[in-house]
Amino acid sequence: MNKKATAKLVLAVAILSACVGCNEKVAPVAMPSQPQTLQATLSEQKMCSDQAAKGFKEYDSTGTPKDSLPTTYTSHYDTAQKICYMEVTTRQMSAGSFLYGHEIWDAFENRGYGSFVSTSKPEKLLECSIKPRGQAEIVCKSSEEFNELALKYFGTTAD
Repeated sequence: MNKKATAKLVLAVAILSACVGCNEKVAPVAMPSQPQTLQATLSEQKMCSDQAAKGFKEYDSTGTPKDSLPTTYTSHYDTAQKICYMEVTTRQMSAGSFLYGHEIWDAFENRGYGSFVSTSKPEKLLECSIKPRGQAEIVCKSSEEFNELALKYFGTTAD
């Protein structure tokens, strides 16, 4: 077989291979009318991080009390709601007891969405609630439940 005949044979096989199933009906693929953004863009993340740092500085302006661990924060930009959340974690000694707390805020509007406070001696839950946007407040019963709800509704996690 010469090169010309071989090329024709290869072309014929390629055409036949491409047409296998050509007569079968294929269901159309539905395309979303608007692309969904699952993650915040770098500029949204930076804007949220900067605002959370500013809000945290105002929140922690009194400084960390003696015998306490530093107060810390994390931020998360919710692309669906277009809200920058900030979760502040506090740990301090008070009258021989360790006080542990979390608060979740909208970093721009200073609106509170969650609060958790517990003590070590006596071991006691003082406050535990989450307030999702547009929903009734959820009263929680443990730090684990608070953390699960915070992650579910606001994308924040305790550090």
